[in-house]
Amino acid sequence: MNHQALDVLDPPRSQLRALAALVDQCVANLSADDLASEAIVRLKRAWSDVSKAMALGEEPKLRGCPSCNRRIPFEAARCRYCMVRSEAQIPAVSAQVER
Repeated sequence: MNHQALDVLDPPRSQLRALAALVDQCVANLSADDLASEAIVRLKRAWSDVSKAMALGEEPKLRGCPSCNRRIPFEAARCRYCMVRSEAQIPAVSAQVER
């Protein structure tokens, strides 16, 4: 069975992240002439406020379940589909020991 459609935990939130990134890109690409317009300044300020209020963060990291191979959170200790326990994956940055 192909579970590629399940590569995100929350599809509506993932779609919102993609749309927000597109608007961010469009606002960032406004020319210097565009920026002189008061309407553009208000648009950038409003979009900044909306973006902060959404606080979407980054897309969660996923990995394949060792049993059913469906996508689960990287840090998950149990698959939410087949309930098989698996060792949680710890990001390399967190695993470093300070000296």
